[in-house]
Amino acid sequence: MTPRATTGEPQRAQWLLDPAKADEFTKVMKVLRNIRLRDGAIQWGLYHDLSQPGRFIETTLVESWAEHKRQFVRVTNADKAIEEQARAFHIGEQPPKVSQMIYANYTDSKGFQQPC
Repeated sequence: MTPRATTGEPQRAQWLLDPAKADEFTKVMKVLRNIRLRDGAIQWGLYHDLSQPGRFIETTLVESWAEHKRQFVRVTNADKAIEEQARAFHIGEQPPKVSQMIYANYTDSKGFQQPC
């Protein structure tokens, strides 16, 4: 089994908020977690940065890039309302910073893509 088959495609979102609202934020994110898992995520996590109390990192792992793209099709109006509740906690002029990653590959001497 190649590493790609076991790791999936991770996404990260950085949320910045007033630390005094962290408890309320995490309650909304728990609901958002269920939406992400229902829509195809195989793992979900929310991490609190202890060195920066108002910073949270949401991580989502999906099986493939194609699965990630399908998640956008599955969003309902009720899901959008929950996402807006979460975004209401985010401070700053820009929306939460999102990083979408794919597994790194290299081309071997025969011209085939291989996982790192």
